[in-house]
Amino acid sequence: MTTADRAARLANTVLTVATIPLLHRMRNELDRNGTLRRGTQMMMWAAYATFGVLLTESLARHRDVPTGQRVAGYAVAAAGTTLAGAGMTPFASPQQLNGGETGELITGGIYNYSRNPQYTGFVAATAGLAAARDSPRAALLAIELAVVVRAWVAVEERHLQRQFGTAYGRLYGRVPRWIGVRS
Repeated sequence: MTTADRAARLANTVLTVATIPLLHRMRNELDRNGTLRRGTQMMMWAAYATFGVLLTESLARHRDVPTGQRVAGYAVAAAGTTLAGAGMTPFASPQQLNGGETGELITGGIYNYSRNPQYTGFVAATAGLAAARDSPRAALLAIELAVVVRAWVAVEERHLQRQFGTAYGRLYGRVPRWIGVRS
């Protein structure tokens, strides 16, 4: 095992272990204050950055990937990135996007098709990149991200229900959690 492999494994372990108390802290702050404190937001962004570094390192090793798999993977990654970006665009400020300030409930645009377009997009982009580069480590990161996102979304949904009441209840009943159309 190379030094880079050991460093990546250590960073992955630290990220995985640190995520549990971070999610707990985020849940407690949302329950108590309705927002996330700046320090918690910084920890959240540090976790995102660590994830990005691990993903980049995982993708750096190139395997010979069939053209069809590579094209399909990059198409999924591009669609996921677009979805995540569309989910971020309607927020009024970076603080609202970070959970540091309350804003209006967003119900239009991409939020007609997904209550969580950012998370759905991040997971899709990660999975697409893993497929395009045939990276088992990146695939594992996509799975870990999906598990963390699933745990966090339940917390966020309770918070949104408390904050927006019946308006969120209508959105919840009309729009799927991940992506799609309800009749």
